[in-house]
Amino acid sequence: MRATQCIFLALCYASAASAGASTLATPARELFVNCATGGGSVCSSAQPCRALRQAVELLQRHEQATIWVNSPSTVCADNRPLDIENLALTIVGRDGAPSILRFNSTRTGFEVDNSTLVVSNLVFERASIAIELQRSVLRAQRVEFRENRGAVSSDLQAATDLESCVFKR
Repeated sequence: MRATQCIFLALCYASAASAGASTLATPARELFVNCATGGGSVCSSAQPCRALRQAVELLQRHEQATIWVNSPSTVCADNRPLDIENLALTIVGRDGAPSILRFNSTRTGFEVDNSTLVVSNLVFERASIAIELQRSVLRAQRVEFRENRGAVSSDLQAATDLESCVFKR
């Protein structure tokens, strides 16, 4: 019963985070990434970061944030797994076509631990496992998983909600 309550609360938390609800005590931080033209160090809308990793590394434990990825015609590539730990994080591809996150055959694209992660309008490609969950909640909306050996891997304490997702080999 207690585990069910935790998952339900985490799902409610993810819904509030993705909706930008003002009912949470701390407002969500917004960070911006543009893999083609970014170069800023603070990941603001005026000076976006060039890499998703740079934006995630700016976050503190238990922080609630939304990262806007504005790179529909450019691939955001990374050679190492991206660690997402103890966060309530929403990552959204914006401005038309989905943003492509390429992991160049790393073992895992995202390693998510004790977090709530919402991903939307993104493409995860070329990872062994695109998203690995441990004690976490994942909500994926309009996400394409392609050229990965597996899309989502999780332990028994993780919860997933996949909506309008596409899986391609």
